[in-house]
Formats: sequence, structure tokens, C-alpha cells
Amino acid sequence: MLTVKQAAALLGVAPRTMYSLAAPAGPLPCYRIGRALRFEQTDVMAYRERCKCVPVQRAQAAPLRSFMIRAASTEESDLRKTFRTLGIKPRDEGCH
Repeated sequence: MLTVKQAAALLGVAPRTMYSLAAPAGPLPCYRIGRALRFEQTDVMAYRERCKCVPVQRAQAAPLRSFMIRAASTEESDLRKTFRTLGIKPRDEGCH
């Protein structure tokens, strides 16, 4: 079983962060013995693996054809319908 400092060192975070990661409010299972927290090393390592980011190759977007843009702009979106229902005038497409 790992102490808060040991678990924090494995994750590379501050010991204070471990308290917010600890269950029941956080995603990391732990044992609460009085005021002390203890973590299983397997749980800490599993959490670390779940946090791992892997690069994703993004697909390049094909250029839109003008007829597709015109077709999309003629239909009223759900957001515009909601604005109209609430009496709110939405901004024009060209204004940001």
C-alpha cells in the first residue's frame, strides 16, 4: 500500500492533488484509515494508464464545394429555430 506522497510521486503530481483524485469524489480507489489515505499500487498504475494520451492522426478535410455550402445554409438549424422561438435574433453568418 502506498502513502499519499508515494502515490503522488508515481503520478508526478503534488500530494495535495491526491486528495482530490481519491474516491469517492475522485476516480482513484483508496482506503481511508482514519484521516490517512492509502492507495494500491495497481490502482495507481491503472489510473496512470487511463490518463495516457496517444497521438491521433487527423484526417485532412476535403474542401467543401459551393453547392454543399449553399444547401446547408438554406436549411434552418436547430439553434436558429430555438433563437427564433425565444425571440432572439441570431448573428449573421459573416459576423463573429
